[in-house]
Amino acid sequence: MLTFVRINLLLALTLICLSVAPAMARQTLKPPISVKGFSYKFFPNSRMHMNFCKAKRCVQGSKVSYILNRPRPVPSFSSFKADRKLIEAAYRQRGSKGVTLKFGKPAQKKFKGFTVYSAPLQTRLANGISRYRISHTVYGKNIWISLITSSSNPKAANDNGTIFLVGLMAWSRSLKK
Repeated sequence: MLTFVRINLLLALTLICLSVAPAMARQTLKPPISVKGFSYKFFPNSRMHMNFCKAKRCVQGSKVSYILNRPRPVPSFSSFKADRKLIEAAYRQRGSKGVTLKFGKPAQKKFKGFTVYSAPLQTRLANGISRYRISHTVYGKNIWISLITSSSNPKAANDNGTIFLVGLMAWSRSLKK
């Protein structure tokens, strides 16, 4: 009896994994979207899609990375903000001397069936160089996306992130739930 239960449990887990596998397997073949001016690299162990800006218009050296996951329930905005406070505390605790962290106000946007939470961060090194980063978490009917955009220019960080967010949200509509 116990062996029968184990076999059924293994079969159920296998079916669950196989139902997610087609969408996730496509990630390794080619990027779900490509943006002109960016080169692309996929890191299979972390399932991270990394995009590196190579053009002036997106500010060379800017990056956009994202991880695609199965959909999950949308947490409340207050829960998201509480999680951000924990992340901020962890950053401050492990920060280096001479590095200044300026955390922006978390934001929530709803757009055509998607909920997007965003949290900006400016890092200023002791030598005066600044880096702007925006972390986005997207909840949709068919997908959950974690996207981080960074640049030496705050407008480029925002614009690059928006381009990828809109593209990924449009692409995700083609996925079967």
